[in-house]
Amino acid sequence: MATDVAVLGVKVDPRGAISGAAKAKKAITGIGQAAGRIKSSIFSLQSALALLGSAQVARSFVRTASSMEKLRMQLVTVTGSADKADTAFKKIVDFTTTTPYEIDQVTEAFIKLKAYGLDPSEEALTAYGNTASAMGKDLNQMIEAVADAATGEFERLKEFG
Repeated sequence: MATDVAVLGVKVDPRGAISGAAKAKKAITGIGQAAGRIKSSIFSLQSALALLGSAQVARSFVRTASSMEKLRMQLVTVTGSADKADTAFKKIVDFTTTTPYEIDQVTEAFIKLKAYGLDPSEEALTAYGNTASAMGKDLNQMIEAVADAATGEFERLKEFG
């Protein structure tokens, strides 16, 4: 049994101090546990966001691969064989490394030129690309204008000066 203690003329009941300290310890422990749960939730949220980001990246890769496979099949059709399509695709990849155009854009231009019976050589693509860039137009707009001009329709070509 605890007895009251006089400190500087004030009576203090040690049982109250011990009880108060226990309550403070319990409150501090509760705050620590809550902080731990918040930290765990933040890590769970980060993990979920990372997983979501990974899924989006994976979907993007699948879409890109699917798009490239579609373009490859079109190349096979317009070139007449898988070997010729592979050779053309290698030339397209080389061309895109020295120009501001993306592989899919150049591949589409190549396919359109070939389908229209026009020469999709590197020199031709370079000239069409330079003209399109100078006029602030898209490469495929230039290809379509050239294709129209090959059939006697010069209206689109007028946009390119």
